Amino acid sequence: MLRAYRGAMDADRLADQLHGLARDSLAWTDYVAAADQLLGRAIDFDRSCWHTVDPGTVLLTGSVNREVSCSGSWLAEFEYVVEDVNKWSFLARSGRLAGSTSQATHGTLTRSARHRSQRDFGIGDELRGSMVDGDGYWAAVGLLRDDGRAWFADEDVALLAGLSAVIAVAARRALVSTIAAETMGMLM
Repeated sequence: MLRAYRGAMDADRLADQLHGLARDSLAWTDYVAAADQLLGRAIDFDRSCWHTVDPGTVLLTGSVNREVSCSGSWLAEFEYVVEDVNKWSFLARSGRLAGSTSQATHGTLTRSARHRSQRDFGIGDELRGSMVDGDGYWAAVGLLRDDGRAWFADEDVALLAGLSAVIAVAARRALVSTIAAETMGMLM
């Protein structure tokens, strides 16, 4: 059982609502828009990036961003080339599933190459989560707070990690739904 958090929304209720969105067979972009709003009621953040992942290769295959540019060559460089803390593939493989930059750098955010590259854009702490279920690693989520705001708490990290499987199932269903709709459109 996930514990209550921030008083605004019970974590179990949040998991149920995210699971309900998955049952609605939404396209990935529609799922992300709704999930981002729901998650924002439980974890306070200013910006977000959501990525689909190919579980066979662990390559990021798509991106939906809110108030941040987090895709393309910059994303590939910092996820696959540059040594840094809390890479999504590491979080997925390690079983930790979520981590904040403030925790991983022991409070010195500039120890993170990714943070240093984003500093000029007013980004402070980042909470990253890898969405993994029994069938694989399906999505990655980055929640960002603006510079000068409080860091993510241990409870934020635990909540995102606890929602990993629920969001992974939704990501897989959304991807299948999107591919099926595209395929049907091509056949018509």
